[in-house]
Amino acid sequence: MAEKEKEIKVVDRQNYGNKYLKRGTYKFLANEPVVPITVYEAPSAAVHYPIVFTKDDNGYHLGVLMGLFPKSNLFVSQDGKFLGKYVPAIVTAYPFKIANIKDSNKAVLCIEEPNDFVTEEKTDFPFFNEDGTHSERLKAMLEFLNRLQTNFLVTNNIIEKIEECDLIVPLDIKVKISDMDRTIKGLYQVSEKALNELDDDKFLELRKIGGLSLIYCHLVSLNNFTFLKDMLNLKLRVDAPQQNTTFKNN
Repeated sequence: MAEKEKEIKVVDRQNYGNKYLKRGTYKFLANEPVVPITVYEAPSAAVHYPIVFTKDDNGYHLGVLMGLFPKSNLFVSQDGKFLGKYVPAIVTAYPFKIANIKDSNKAVLCIEEPNDFVTEEKTDFPFFNEDGTHSERLKAMLEFLNRLQTNFLVTNNIIEKIEECDLIVPLDIKVKISDMDRTIKGLYQVSEKALNELDDDKFLELRKIGGLSLIYCHLVSLNNFTFLKDMLNLKLRVDAPQQNTTFKNN
């Protein structure tokens, strides 16, 4: 059965006045091998996952690697349980997102549909109060998403400075599956060699904006590739050789 196309909708009273939140699963994450994070999450994320860079037409982006093949996340079980120990902020916000209103500093709360977090059966978490205002849960979510958006802007500014310093290089991952050597492409890392050769002025600029702490978290986190490879050998020993091995941002 074909998967339904995702749609972003504004959370308004007309469409969600009789809706409630319930506990959902992490199946929405099952096809996402790279999950975006902010610079403020790097110290916690680096303990559990490789922190990598991806690239699209808008530049480089920071994320944690949770799978070694496209459309595969090793930390989501078949029944939708999350197997990791650190949950990225953007994941905890799902299925909610925010959209900025044109020519305004305000943002509106949106939701990705379809999802398994919304129900018409009454729970303790309604979308709206009886007076038509957002419930406390939704108000808190909107505040959280506003902070998260700001954190991503800070992160992107740091990444732009790292790129200006010519520190980002391709990261090719070698894996052995069923005695077959595979190279996974489409990911990027900071070059330790280029970092060590960076002139003092640029080095100090990176330190002032928090770039060095991000880089060090990133470099240390790459040791987690061993754990990912072990997980992959356990779960995908049979069908991994037929998988595509190049990451592309949608």
